[in-house]
Amino acid sequence: MGDDVSDAKGTRVDANHDGQPGGVQVLEFETLGISGLNNSAVIGQVFASGKNADGSNKPLVNVTITVDGAEEKLRATTDANGAFKLSPAPAGRFFVHVDGRTAQGSQWPGGAYYPFVGKAWDAMPGKTNNLAGGSGEIFLPLIQSDTLRAVSATEETKIIFAPSVLAANPSLAGVEMNVSANSLFSDNGARGG
Repeated sequence: MGDDVSDAKGTRVDANHDGQPGGVQVLEFETLGISGLNNSAVIGQVFASGKNADGSNKPLVNVTITVDGAEEKLRATTDANGAFKLSPAPAGRFFVHVDGRTAQGSQWPGGAYYPFVGKAWDAMPGKTNNLAGGSGEIFLPLIQSDTLRAVSATEETKIIFAPSVLAANPSLAGVEMNVSANSLFSDNGARGG
């Protein structure tokens, strides 16, 4: 109830957005489990977004998968086929990080690399063949070493595609993105990037 909630200045909150202090607002949220169940697992394969010369998927070896909040206990690594089995796995909905920076061929931080991405997965308890992300397939793009750009804390920064990307994708010529000054945060919460 908004009658009992005040902001930092001591003003009562308008919980139901009717223009008057007070009111009622219903908030819904889910909690996520991070306890692994021994009889539950998630399986899948991690591939490069770029295909092999014959058009087949290119498996990524040594990609690290971790469960958010239990990174040291709940983790898996991809094998020679890009396959992994996260076991034990939490039941229900949970978040993972897929770290392509650890993949064979990734040259993080000084060269081209596969990214670190977060995903939400679901797993049925007691099932050892839950498919990661529903399909079991995860694709990671190769980030070229000349792709990243420093952004300014004091003025807008224009980001364009790197020459190596444009050489492979000429249709992207002229595409740009503008990043507002002082709008990025690094992993530790500090501004910049």
